[in-house]
Amino acid sequence: MPKKRAAKPEDSKEYQNAYTFCLRFQASVLCLRFRTAWKIPSLGFASYAEHHVWESDLLKQTNEWLAGEKYKDYLKQRDQMRLKEARGKVSRSDLLVFAWRIEQTVPLHKYQSDLEDVLRREDLPEYWKGFVEQCLLYAHPEIHPVTRPEPKAEARWDNDAQSNILEIKNVFADTPVEDFRSKRFVRDYLKLVKKLPGHWLTKTRTKKNFDKYRTALTLTKDQRGSDYEFGEILYGPTEDGKMENKNRENAKKVRQNAKKLKHPRGK
Repeated sequence: MPKKRAAKPEDSKEYQNAYTFCLRFQASVLCLRFRTAWKIPSLGFASYAEHHVWESDLLKQTNEWLAGEKYKDYLKQRDQMRLKEARGKVSRSDLLVFAWRIEQTVPLHKYQSDLEDVLRREDLPEYWKGFVEQCLLYAHPEIHPVTRPEPKAEARWDNDAQSNILEIKNVFADTPVEDFRSKRFVRDYLKLVKKLPGHWLTKTRTKKNFDKYRTALTLTKDQRGSDYEFGEILYGPTEDGKMENKNRENAKKVRQNAKKLKHPRGK
């Protein structure tokens, strides 16, 4: 029986998607326009050394702009708009748009914004960003499988709600349902939900004969009396000594469990 051929990277769907995308994208008008706008050679950089020179220049322009008076003046205008927004003279949306426009004047931020625009135009998820950038920068980028990150559960503090909220990150159009059933995801999820408000509700259990617990919760301590008297309230009087003792023990359990029902979080 012939040996089964070992799987190669190029046999995977992720590798083939990356390869065919690169061939098509590098010949597109969108790629050429991006390269022209950012002074990248029309065919892309031939080496990392060329890219390093270009990247150093971009960082230099960014630092000079951030230290310049024009940018500082923009920040003062933004702070003034914040005061106006607090007084109700401008809307929150107007403030956010103005702040976004200021960020677009920063060379490095503008570059990242244009890169994300390419992703949107190509209808690609966020995890393709690194590979798309390589296709834009280099004439012959290294082709590799673009793998999808697994979904991840995270709990964070929300100042508006004044409580922890649970967020599920790394969810994309091609995320299969099976990813949410993985041992790692389920383990992290069950650990984090304990931080959410109302988790104590998961610890409560349905009680049989709830009417007896309701009686225990309704009556005051004086009305319940002793366990013997409470047993008569719950089960009725009896002349059978054994039944009387059993009713007293059951009444004691109902009283103790009712206290737990009233304070399920141990408060």
